[in-house]
Amino acid sequence: MTKDGNGSGAVVEKGQADQVQSRGTPQYIEFAERYGFNDREKEVLRLFMLFGLSDEEIVRVMGIKSNDLRNYMNCMLGKSRTSSPRELLALFVRYLIQQQSA
Repeated sequence: MTKDGNGSGAVVEKGQADQVQSRGTPQYIEFAERYGFNDREKEVLRLFMLFGLSDEEIVRVMGIKSNDLRNYMNCMLGKSRTSSPRELLALFVRYLIQQQSA
């Protein structure tokens, strides 16, 4: 359990946004595993995609440096063959839509 960092005092809990699941596994995990993301990249994905945290908030919540976050994002973009965080978000949304219709 960690603070979301946006000043609202909300708490970001592991299970809170993970409720969108298929076959018992959160869909963001399935998506991340499909593209070979490591555990830290999965956490960045969760905080960015599911909670919409800014880079500064992710750095604070994860207790990492800005350069580390930049490296994680670049690796995620490379593994997913996307060129920007916005394109990665679009890919994730398309994945969710496909899973709902399957």
